[in-house]
Amino acid sequence: MRSGPGRDAMSTVPKQHDGDRYTALAAKVEYPEAWKPSEGDTLVGEAIGWETVAIDREGEERACEVLTLRTQDGSERSIWCWHAVLRRELVGKVEAGDFVALHYNGRRKKQSGEGDYASYRVAIDKLPEGDIELDRSDFLSQGELPEGF
Repeated sequence: MRSGPGRDAMSTVPKQHDGDRYTALAAKVEYPEAWKPSEGDTLVGEAIGWETVAIDREGEERACEVLTLRTQDGSERSIWCWHAVLRRELVGKVEAGDFVALHYNGRRKKQSGEGDYASYRVAIDKLPEGDIELDRSDFLSQGELPEGF
């Protein structure tokens, strides 16, 4: 009988693992489903964090800021800030813990010049000053918790 990772020394049957571990690990390397709104759609959620993603678009490497939101039902959605309005309204203004509402108005004709743009209404409810959310895992890895945890 062979022993090793994932096997009991007395058995050839692989150990059973909690499926949540697989889901949690996959979530660390995969993006939540992208929000691809239709005209009139609204998304509301708590900002989880930002990531800059570099991808090849039409033979050119471009960077895009991606915001992850957790919605009221606990699902997560990624907001890819390709549109100028989203970049202007979200990037550098939204931090983890803030609540964000996005409403997609559809394509609108530019007031000057030719063409159109993706129109959004954006509302941000900032985390109150002094209400810093701490990640307990940072303290647990050091073997101590601050008072009050």
